[in-house]
Amino acid sequence: MAKDGMKRRAFFSKEAREARKKDEAMKPFRVIATVVKIIKIAGYRIVGDLKIQNIRTGETYISRHVRKEEKPCPCCGSENLGFLHFGGGIVSVMCEKCRHIGPMGNGKDDAVNKWNKEE
Repeated sequence: MAKDGMKRRAFFSKEAREARKKDEAMKPFRVIATVVKIIKIAGYRIVGDLKIQNIRTGETYISRHVRKEEKPCPCCGSENLGFLHFGGGIVSVMCEKCRHIGPMGNGKDDAVNKWNKEE
């Protein structure tokens, strides 16, 4: 503790703040991917949408299973893909095996197009 009982305040670089902000934004999707992985390990599979809600903020995130017109995951080759809805119409495709998240798009069609272009 600093003199006179004052707490020290940490200052981070702009890059560190942006990385932390991005990490915070990715938490719900890591939760979804982890839940999917646990369910698979237990010998089950998800046949519908998986929806989670942040208790503090009330934000809702949904992992929806995608159609088969998407290319397989560029990282692991899996075809087990889902949609991640960020709110405001922003959508991304996520591999539910390796947790790779594709580029964000304005709606499902845009997200799928960007996913298919990714290498």
